[in-house]
Amino acid sequence: AVVSTQSTGEELLRKLGRWTPEDETRAEQEKKSTRLNSLDTFRGLAITIMIFVNYGGGGYFFLEHAAWNGLSLADFVFPWFMFMVGVSIVLSVQSQLKKGIAKTVILEKVLIRFVKLFVIGALLNTALPGGVELAKWRFPGVLQRIAFTYLVCSVLEIQFSEFL
Repeated sequence: AVVSTQSTGEELLRKLGRWTPEDETRAEQEKKSTRLNSLDTFRGLAITIMIFVNYGGGGYFFLEHAAWNGLSLADFVFPWFMFMVGVSIVLSVQSQLKKGIAKTVILEKVLIRFVKLFVIGALLNTALPGGVELAKWRFPGVLQRIAFTYLVCSVLEIQFSEFL
């Protein structure tokens, strides 16, 4: 086996006796901060565009949904969210599996999140200013679709991640 002669900055500082408690705190914070900043930035951009689309878009044509035979910026928001859901599933499941969390525990978390998303979506679709009108209930709402996709893809990732 080949042993690397390179040491990290932390190891070098420890050997020289220059490692301080503040360095320890900073190292712990760096280890905790494992979020993918590009995904968070993309999510923020998509949410900003979604807010503009849902509230008139300031009258800009590219922030309105296109007619049946067209495509505008507004029409990309849902596919972007689905892409982000897929990326997040892989990152989350892989991280939990590396930590040694049982697949059944991960699956339980997935099911809880699915139910929460589905119920919130159903409530938002039926909560009208005049009260709940079940005749106008829209089962395949946006959050319900995201919840269903999240459930199916998460179960597949949990079950088949070891084969990929």
